[in-house]
Amino acid sequence: MSSESCFSPDITIEGEVVRCNTCNSTPDLQSITSNHAAFPPVPPDEPYGQFNLRWPSTVPWVDSDLSTKKEQSLPTTEQPITSTASSVSPVYPTRLGSAEFRLVCLSEGGADRSPVIHVDLEVYDDDQCPEYETVSYTWGGEDDDSSLCRPLYVGPYWDVLLQTKNCWDMLRFLRPLRGFRLVWVDAVCINQADTQERNSQVAKMAHIYEKCRRVVAYLGSDIVAPNLGKYPPRRLLHEACDISRHGPLLKDDKVNLYRLLERKYFSRLWVVQELVLSPQISIQVGELEFLIDATTAKALERSRTDPDDVLLKTDGVRWAGTAAPWVEHVAQRGFRSTWFNDRDLLDIFKATTKSKSQDRRDAVFAVYGLIEKNSKSVVLAPDYSLSILHVFIGLFAHILVTLEHTHILFDASGMSAWGSFPSWMPDWRRDEKRWTEKTHGNLFKQVVSEGRLPLDGYTERLNKWCLAKHEEQVEDPKSFAPRLYEVSNAPDPGPILENFVEQLMELWEKPHDSKWSNFKDEMCGHDWGKSVTIDASTGALTSNLVHVCALAAPARKIDAPSLQKNDARSETFEVVADKDEHARILLHTTSGVPLDQVIIPGQDHLFFFPINLAMKSFHYLLMRKEGNSSDSSTFKLICLCTNVVFQVPVSKGDSWYKNKNGDKDSNIDPLFAISRSNTQTLFDVLKSVKTKLTHETEQDEEEGAFRLNVVFPGVESEDHAMPAIQGLLNDVRKSLPGFLDSYIECLGTKFQPSVQINEGKDYVELRIPPGAGGWTPVTGPNFDAEESMGLIYKEWRHEGDDDTSWSTDEDIVSMFSRIRDTSREAVFIRAPVRDLDDFLWDSYRCRQLARLTRGFKLTSEDELSMFRREPREEDRMVPYPDWPKRLLNLFEIDGRTKKVTIL
Repeated sequence: MSSESCFSPDITIEGEVVRCNTCNSTPDLQSITSNHAAFPPVPPDEPYGQFNLRWPSTVPWVDSDLSTKKEQSLPTTEQPITSTASSVSPVYPTRLGSAEFRLVCLSEGGADRSPVIHVDLEVYDDDQCPEYETVSYTWGGEDDDSSLCRPLYVGPYWDVLLQTKNCWDMLRFLRPLRGFRLVWVDAVCINQADTQERNSQVAKMAHIYEKCRRVVAYLGSDIVAPNLGKYPPRRLLHEACDISRHGPLLKDDKVNLYRLLERKYFSRLWVVQELVLSPQISIQVGELEFLIDATTAKALERSRTDPDDVLLKTDGVRWAGTAAPWVEHVAQRGFRSTWFNDRDLLDIFKATTKSKSQDRRDAVFAVYGLIEKNSKSVVLAPDYSLSILHVFIGLFAHILVTLEHTHILFDASGMSAWGSFPSWMPDWRRDEKRWTEKTHGNLFKQVVSEGRLPLDGYTERLNKWCLAKHEEQVEDPKSFAPRLYEVSNAPDPGPILENFVEQLMELWEKPHDSKWSNFKDEMCGHDWGKSVTIDASTGALTSNLVHVCALAAPARKIDAPSLQKNDARSETFEVVADKDEHARILLHTTSGVPLDQVIIPGQDHLFFFPINLAMKSFHYLLMRKEGNSSDSSTFKLICLCTNVVFQVPVSKGDSWYKNKNGDKDSNIDPLFAISRSNTQTLFDVLKSVKTKLTHETEQDEEEGAFRLNVVFPGVESEDHAMPAIQGLLNDVRKSLPGFLDSYIECLGTKFQPSVQINEGKDYVELRIPPGAGGWTPVTGPNFDAEESMGLIYKEWRHEGDDDTSWSTDEDIVSMFSRIRDTSREAVFIRAPVRDLDDFLWDSYRCRQLARLTRGFKLTSEDELSMFRREPREEDRMVPYPDWPKRLLNLFEIDGRTKKVTIL
């Protein structure tokens, strides 16, 4: 029965047999069933090193051979699909365009409710279509039978389209008692054999469900009465719902909600967006039809509960205690969020973590419709030409790099992935998906950078907490950081964070408040995603990381309850330093990796990178070096550590070891953590140095003027003297130009400076011309420059005297007064280079400039060059730890930022 063999079909039905009287034929259902292919097969996962990654387009894929960004083959926005001929199919003669969709037209089933189902398919434009319904069901039903075994007859030639038993039962149930019914059914309205059409139509399912009149949720023939020849009684679900945890599914015309949500139907992933996005839902249980709309979930939350149910603390439904917590969002047109008024990708994955799908790729594609249209994640459009591995590498790369949810690294596969897929990505095959949990640091960064406030609902509890913990209103932005860390450990951080954000946004509106001028930049920290690339062939991730050290010894598991915080997954391991058995590193992890069995000394290294520089919080990566070269920058991830603590022998004078009681430090546990309080970056330090040297206090300015006149006679500006201070720093590391050359150059030629050696000591000599060369020393209220000159330039002689005739008989003040009052003679003065050196080392400017020395060690840019430029974004990746020197030496701490590739 096709257009090729029959031009005018005349159909009669005898029981379940369909016959065309024109051509005297019946369909060979057995042959059709045995030869029918339901879908194109899922592409196999590519071999490691041949992934050819390209999806999604927001990820910075690079070609490993060219080391350049890979040309994206996928567009960032949907491209038009033209209605062209697809693979030969009598049911689907043309491919749908991007602005088209099909509807099933179901005709009445007749009084006998014939077992033969015939439909017509009609094509409409998205914005010009009749009113229609959608359906929500599971292909396999409660018994998971997804075999295509039941014939659906389509169109004027009654072409056969095989369906699952549950889909066939659903269509039979939906047939109207009279007239016709327009419905959208995914298995019928989409040509499942055409990958391009399938991609396009699945991507627009949100639009289809949002625009429908209602969705009919079909739970299966075992629970739905056939209702032959009559319409079912209708009830509002929240008015006819039993929310006790016990009892039968249906009793006294009431449905038990907890029992209902235990059906397999509610565990299916595709069902989520179908019920969440639709404006109204109809569910039939037995002979009753229950209606759900946007008010239902809230009404159920307020419903009275079973008085004998002592486990239920509220007056209504606790969705988290049901088998399908996501149901609280039904008919809401999106997810109701606790934190932000949007549908965050991780919120969606967290809410659907218990939901199942036959095709693993649908774990991503089935929730696409729930993503906000203006979200960065709209690029996750379905593409069924991709392998399962390709989809999940792309998903995790998008979450990690584009969305900067770096906490997913805590759920990284690590060693179990080596040689199969990237070690930095979670294993999508695990039932537990810890990567869906968002961290407060990322949440706060999102609030600050995007200016979005949390939703309401916490104000009263929030105020009580703040009054109990902090009596004063926060005014100084710098005090936010430690308090926000306190939030992350609070039992209920949501309301506390809301208060901080409200204060922050209120003060942010003060445009002339200098305290807040750079706060946004400081709190948001380094834009980590900008420094990351991912190899398109291997999925290897390349980023800037701070190398802490190599582990010098095997690990041993220990009991450390103070670090493990009653987390059943927490484990702590110690690694002893090679140079001192009393010094050790404590590695705390929740990864489940037995570090005491896997650590290889010398090959395994500890890295970290900041996730929020203002809060000084970090991710610690334990990785194994690839290859034997000491210069190798390629590693495989073993696991992330939630905390890293160093234990070193200490002395009472160590500044980091002292507490508020000063010398009473005998009870302090000698532990040192890479933490918020002891790590800055070059960006922070350079900014601080520039601020201190350009906005000096009155005392600092006076001290600077004092030393300028004492050591740099005739030099009018302290900035002109800075190269000499740079020379001091160069001498320490034996680099050029040194102090003497720089100092002589700073003095210029006016006083003819020279370096002389006398009795093995180096001196700087200055010639003071008659009348003191016009030099008038500056005198402040707390010092006299002429008198102070004698502190350094203590010796003098007349110009005509012998080089050995240096005198200290006349004080320097008298000498200066005399030569200023006469134009008949010049004098030489000299100072030991050692005294000049010591005097300048103790200067305010030298102390500040020396703070940049670690930056030189890590970047090779000298301190003065750094000071004379503005802080740059890359300075944020240069760590400035205030760590004990003993720790640096015992563990051979590196501390350099390196571009590292993680396989």
